[in-house]
Amino acid sequence: MAIGLLTAAAAGVWRYAPWQADGAVAPRGGPITAPVTLAPVHIGTVTEAMDAVGTTRAREAVTITAKTTGIVDRIEFEDGQAVAAGAPIIRLDSAELEATVASAEAELRNARLSLDRAEALSKARNIPQAQVDTLRADLEVKTAAVAAQKARLAERVITAPFAGTLGIRKVSQGALVSPGTAIVTLDDLSRVKVDFNLPEMLLSRLTPGLTLEVHSDAYPDRAFTATVISVDTRVDPATRSVTTVAEIDNRDGLLRPGMFMTVRVQLSTDPSALLVPEQALVPQGARQFVYLVVDGKAVRREVTLGTRLRGQVQIRSGLAAGESVVIEGMQRLRDGVPVQVQPAGTAPAGA
Repeated sequence: MAIGLLTAAAAGVWRYAPWQADGAVAPRGGPITAPVTLAPVHIGTVTEAMDAVGTTRAREAVTITAKTTGIVDRIEFEDGQAVAAGAPIIRLDSAELEATVASAEAELRNARLSLDRAEALSKARNIPQAQVDTLRADLEVKTAAVAAQKARLAERVITAPFAGTLGIRKVSQGALVSPGTAIVTLDDLSRVKVDFNLPEMLLSRLTPGLTLEVHSDAYPDRAFTATVISVDTRVDPATRSVTTVAEIDNRDGLLRPGMFMTVRVQLSTDPSALLVPEQALVPQGARQFVYLVVDGKAVRREVTLGTRLRGQVQIRSGLAAGESVVIEGMQRLRDGVPVQVQPAGTAPAGA
């Protein structure tokens, strides 16, 4: 609000000098002008992305257990040891089964000899063919019995089903184990999987082979590259989200199963986006406006916003490259108000 003051001139004539308490100035005989600072609309690259949280798990993981009851005779590994597929992990006491196999093999040899003699006699027609057939069937039974006993003996040696890294063993030598007893964990950590959920609106963009950026609090200065390998066939009706699985190359062994990860999904990149400082926005309800200076006067213009960045915002419509917007002094601006453009940082603090 302009306030008139009476000032004494040298000739003793009182004169009226208008001034503005908030720093706005009025030219002699003209309307009050508001001091403002401008910033240009510039072009930059804007990447639209969405963050999600995920959990790591091994590419392959299993808890090694025994198939049969027995006493641990020998432990073939150390905690944290890398093993190949088929490598022995523990051996159970097998003396009784070895004796059973030997007995079955002896019976098999006897059955084979009996059949050989019967076949020789059969050629001279000194033995009925039915008896030969019976001995041949008995040989097959004895052969199957040996195979069954050998299979039971093989179960006394517990091996790794795939190559990986063993965890901490949970049994000791001499312990009695039974089916279901946990012995040790085995994880294939050459690659780790990350499970995370994304909203269903992104389904059209989630395809196998999509590259993602993954971060871990354990390594704050490093970004891991993941590749989407599968997308669930169902959407959770409660959360309207879909479970997605990505895979990370973990040959350096930094990642472990169960880690908390932040997954960034890059949706789009616009290298020619229009950007303005965020402080130029004047919100009114759900609408956004900015002020420009045209012919020395403020002009309010509605804009459509895009992605918000740190201190900047993308303008999808309403502005053009090369225009300038008011970033300081717009609090008391109205359409058509005369303005005085000042260098950045010189506009009044209360303007």
